[in-house]
Amino acid sequence: MKKLISLILLAWLCDLSYSQNRVMDSLLKELQNAKQDTMRLRLYLVLGDSCDIKDNLIYGEQALHLCDKLLLQTTNDSVRKKILMQRASASNLIAVYYSQSSKADSLLSLLKDDTNKVNTLNAISAFKSLDYGNAMKYAEEAKLLSQKINFKKGEGDAYYNIGNIHLTQLMYRDSLSLRNHFNDKGALNNFLAALQLRQELNDKRAIATTNQSIADSYQQLGDYPNFLKYCYISLSLFKELNDTSSVANAYFGLGLVFQNDNDNEEARKNYNESLKLSEAIRDKYGISAVYQKLGAIFLKEGNYTEALKNDSAALLISEEIKYAMGVAQELYHIGTDFEMHGKAAKAKAFSSDHLV
Repeated sequence: MKKLISLILLAWLCDLSYSQNRVMDSLLKELQNAKQDTMRLRLYLVLGDSCDIKDNLIYGEQALHLCDKLLLQTTNDSVRKKILMQRASASNLIAVYYSQSSKADSLLSLLKDDTNKVNTLNAISAFKSLDYGNAMKYAEEAKLLSQKINFKKGEGDAYYNIGNIHLTQLMYRDSLSLRNHFNDKGALNNFLAALQLRQELNDKRAIATTNQSIADSYQQLGDYPNFLKYCYISLSLFKELNDTSSVANAYFGLGLVFQNDNDNEEARKNYNESLKLSEAIRDKYGISAVYQKLGAIFLKEGNYTEALKNDSAALLISEEIKYAMGVAQELYHIGTDFEMHGKAAKAKAFSSDHLV
């Protein structure tokens, strides 16, 4: 009887393993065909939940990287909240990997426990990115331990996390009532420290991402010459890495800055570069965002026909991908296009048709 039970249990475990492998194969195939960053992010998180714990780090780090890229291209609070929740899930995958591996590994691996501890502290810091006090506490602890054991990657990650904490506060300093007791250059100084360490390690992707974060810091400080300098460095590195999505995001960010500076020609030039690349990788969120920005430029210039053309294109894509916020924004923009063109009745009718 015991032998029969053992055989049944063994068969069940084999079937379970086979089913898990089939799920993983299917997800990996979808990932290979996925072009949009948002879809790739969701797949990385599902893969992380479906895979063996020993593979958590692979999918967690990829998901974390995509979250950071997506956060750079939106200022919408609801969208950012969703991405930050996904970032927390990615950080949790990494934390689980390190916590489980330290328990399961042999005594020899315990000699390297300090590096695992640094990585776990950094993961927890990223996980608690909106809990500024605790996020800073874990990042500082990771930094000090990294310096003690001469773990440069961990130290660079810690400085980068601290920079992100400061950058988030810098972006929302007015709403957070931090204006009178906030170190405006905290983000910049920590990103520069992270960059130096990552350059020593010759980690090109991390160097590219850090340069972009330095550019974002200068943008928040109103230093546009340095913003452009580091943006172009980051753009060049992402091109070397053949990271089309990040190159498209970089062009989009440049377009935003030129548009805010009322340099419509340069803004249009960069948006069109972003559009071309977003279309190449079928990033519909990115395509919709570019059309929306081009529509705003044409509207400001009084070219209502082109404004309507671009806003309508953005609306169609937002409806296709079921992006409710984008649909709402485009309905408003198209209504404005019609109204500015002296067609208030048509604007009302158009909005009514799409709200039914």
